Formats: sequence, structure tokens, C-alpha cells
Amino acid sequence: MSIINMRIQRVIAHEVVRASELNTLNPIYSNILISLDNKSLNLLIDRIMAVISQGSHCVDLTVEDTAPGRSFNIISNMLDFNDAEFITNSRNLAAQLSNAQTSGSIKSGSAIFIQGTLYDDGTESRFIAIIKADYDRGLMERIENNEVMLEYINNIILGDSTRLMKLALFIEINRNHTTGQNQVRNTDDFSIKVFDHLMQNSTNGNASLYFYSTFLGCRIADNSSSKTKKFYEITRNFINSINTGNEDKLELYGHLISYLSDNSTIINPREFSIDYFPEDQQDSFLRECEEQGIAESFSKNTQLIKGKLRRESIRFTSNITIIALPEELHNSFCIIGPDDENEGWVKVRIRGEIENIK
Repeated sequence: MSIINMRIQRVIAHEVVRASELNTLNPIYSNILISLDNKSLNLLIDRIMAVISQGSHCVDLTVEDTAPGRSFNIISNMLDFNDAEFITNSRNLAAQLSNAQTSGSIKSGSAIFIQGTLYDDGTESRFIAIIKADYDRGLMERIENNEVMLEYINNIILGDSTRLMKLALFIEINRNHTTGQNQVRNTDDFSIKVFDHLMQNSTNGNASLYFYSTFLGCRIADNSSSKTKKFYEITRNFINSINTGNEDKLELYGHLISYLSDNSTIINPREFSIDYFPEDQQDSFLRECEEQGIAESFSKNTQLIKGKLRRESIRFTSNITIIALPEELHNSFCIIGPDDENEGWVKVRIRGEIENIK
């Protein structure tokens, strides 16, 4: 996906609170669309593009709940609603989001509903974006009597820290030409993506469920296991093909195994490339990922490569293969030169070069 030329046509924002606070607080639901100046529009576009651009942590969603009155049914129809209908249904969705916020760790904030157009891989598409922006605090600089003053400001949203927002993006990839309110849209008409920094770590992943599951009625797309397997194979083959020393290849493969075995829940090929490959190899690796269709981030699912993560092998051109657990291989095996002396190590000489690591 390569998104450019995003344009915003209408925006509305509502206050959302935790479900437990609904009995004591009255969230403010707006009755008018927001008129933004060019600087505000550009800032909003910049924030959206920063988290959906290639290499970000957005992952694909699949719709599970298409019932009338639920999020997908409302959102898919909002594209064709007039302004009054758009406002009414955004208020309805904001109320549903407040009801979904049952965890005590969830903060109050703003729910921003945006409609516009964008070019996705050269095709113009309509979209609906929903942002849950948590409130932040900060200090504003102002000049008074030729002196610099700092003033405390509460309830700041959409600052540079993208960790304080969740984003759902519904891109209409198949234009439905039928008319009429509450028409039933096919879920295949939309490409749906979600961003939430909490999805990066499995220990906090459940904190994102209220947004993409309870509120949006979606789940992570089922293609994660095949994409994880493809990422493993592409990276392994790339390591074997690059012109570098055997020690470096062994180290790179160890990084791949560790990366796929850790507690993170998102695979980001661009970040992996930057973190582990030499700078002169990074573009080549990313081009290979792009050609194979996995350049963007996706949810990690190691179901199809569990066996490969439990055993690692090094095959030499002399038909000798060393097999061991990955952690043992990297903790208890190294390739040393003829002049190295390391107490406690057994030096083994093997004729041939490393032919393959897998």
C-alpha cells in the first residue's frame, strides 16, 4: 500500500470517557462539523500519514460484526450520508466507544471522525478515519513584556507523540453505487487498518482489544501466519545470499530467530532492516520484501514456523551439518581463527564454507 494525496472533506470530534464514568459524567457530543484552517488540516493529515505510511505499525483487520447499528454498518454508510446524518451517526459511534472503554487504565479523550479521499497505489478512494486521541499535558511558550513565559496547558491532543492515539482507517476499495441509507455493504469493499502502539507488545496487546474488537467489531486478519513464514524465508534466503563473512551471517540469523521468538506481536520489515542489516544491505532487503508483498507491518504469528524456531542448523559445503537449539548454538558455538585461544572452548576445524543456515 502506498498512500499519497490525502484530502479531508469533513471532520467532527466528540468527548469519550470510560464506561464506568458514564453514570457521573456527561460526555460532550458535538452538533456541528469542525472548520479547520490549512495549518490544522495539514497537521491532521501529517499525524494520519505518520502511522499509516509504509514501515509503520499498522496491521490489517477483518470485520466480524456486520449487524445493523454496529460500527462497520454505520461507518461504511457514513461515506454517503449528508452532513446531518454524518454528525448523528458519529455521535452514535462515540457513545459506543465510551461504552467499550471498560478497563480502568483507559483514559478519557477525543474521538475524531474524518472523511476524505486518498490515492492508494494510484487509485483514488474514499475513506473514513476514526482517531481516539488521549489527552496530554504540556507547557506553551509565550512572550510577555519581552520575557519568555511558560503556561501550563491541559487536554492537548495529536502532538508528536503518536503513542497517545489509536487510529482505524476504512478505505473503500470497491465503490458501491447503490443508494439509500443503511444499505448493507460487503466487507470486501473495504481495506481496514488499525494502529495502536500497545499492539507491539504481547503483554499489553489485550489493552487494544476494546478499540478494534469491542468497538469496531473486527479482528486481526488471518493472513498473519503465512506472512510471518514468508518473512522468515525471505530474510533467511537474503542472509545466505549476501556477500559477507560466515561469522556475520551466523549473527544475522541469530537476530532473526530472536526477533521472531520475542514477546512483540508486530513484524516490521523496515525496522528489522535498520536494526540488524548493514546500511549498504538495507535497501536491497526492503526491495526484496516489497517484491514479495510484505513491506508493511503485520501481526506476528509463528504457527507455521514453530519447528524452525526450535532448531537451527548450519550446513557446510563439505556436507557436514551442525544442528542445535538456537540459544545453545549461539551461546556455545563460534567460528574462531587458527590463532585464537579461548579457555573452555573446543576448537573444531571443518573443511568447507558455510553453505546454508536455516
